[in-house]
Amino acid sequence: MRGGKHGIKWKEGPALAKKGTPQGQWGSKADLEFAGQKAGTLKPGLSDSFDLPNGSSSVVHMPDGTTVQATRVWVRNNGTGTFHGYPLN
Repeated sequence: MRGGKHGIKWKEGPALAKKGTPQGQWGSKADLEFAGQKAGTLKPGLSDSFDLPNGSSSVVHMPDGTTVQATRVWVRNNGTGTFHGYPLN
């Protein structure tokens, strides 16, 4: 929600992906809320990936310049009431 890397309004994803690593970008507040709920199921410090629900609008910018629909999300429970995460394909 803070608008940093992978945020809804993040602009650098396509350029960073072209350097060789796919870059996930959140598509909606609902996707972020889903990720937060999933992170809350994990013990502090642990991470896992989960299938995104139907209707997700998150994307992944690919190194070849294309953008694809995200199908999964990786999240880590920071143990502070926050999480780190990003969409995957």
